[in-house]
Amino acid sequence: MVYILSNFFSYPEDGYTFKYYSLDHLVPLIIMLIIILILYKYRMKIQQYKHEKIVRYVIAAVIILTQMSYGWNNAYIGEQMRESLNKVQAPIQASIQKDLPLSLCGIAMVLAGIMLFINSKKLFDVLYFWVFCGSSLALFLPSALKVSNYDYDFGPTRFRYYQFFIGHIGIVLIIMYMIVVLGHKINKQSLIRSFLWLNVFAISTLFINYALGSNYLFLVDPDKTGITFFPKQDILTLITFETVALVFFLLAFLPWYYKEKHIVKNKVSRQHQSIQEVA
Repeated sequence: MVYILSNFFSYPEDGYTFKYYSLDHLVPLIIMLIIILILYKYRMKIQQYKHEKIVRYVIAAVIILTQMSYGWNNAYIGEQMRESLNKVQAPIQASIQKDLPLSLCGIAMVLAGIMLFINSKKLFDVLYFWVFCGSSLALFLPSALKVSNYDYDFGPTRFRYYQFFIGHIGIVLIIMYMIVVLGHKINKQSLIRSFLWLNVFAISTLFINYALGSNYLFLVDPDKTGITFFPKQDILTLITFETVALVFFLLAFLPWYYKEKHIVKNKVSRQHQSIQEVA
């Protein structure tokens, strides 16, 4: 049992290569879609459930612990690799250069937990767009499961695989919970507020990268996102990052835009009908 657990939390297994859109990639995405459908179908029952707050608190704690476990697991793996591979500098190890929650998804996991715990509309306005932008990229191109300077990747026999998908799918589900169960909505002010806070976060992170020699938000080495068209100059990378983010933000806003447009159109139509009936 100890051996099994040791392997589960260990570094990537020999011979395994994570392939995009393979079964190992698609199964978690399918599970996510099924949970979203279940959440929508039973939204009224969840709203009326007397222990709904406890459910939220548990989910919030799980998502925050999932993010924290990333650094803990890297510390464990680093120690294992140094011992078993006889390497002073392990390919995977805990460090402030990569284990702080300063990726878009990392900070979103922490804030999403807080948001769900206190049912915060202000955090929802910001995180709706951050999650759509960050998690969609991470889930469709999960480069974090591929390990630099090492021959193999994290797969279903390793904790890191589940930590990644639980964390990234979890924040998507939390956003959906805020919408379908708690009834939060997005408007133009939400879009502006979220984009402004993204700029504050990105610029702050760029200075942190300079200070620590890190690559948070992939602003120093964008190739590690799996996307190769990003320029490699810091300021140009930041501008490109913000441009791509704005495109994703606008796409995320479209359903709410058309919904609001439809509501206004129906309201005008009803008013016009009422006037005709009076006349």
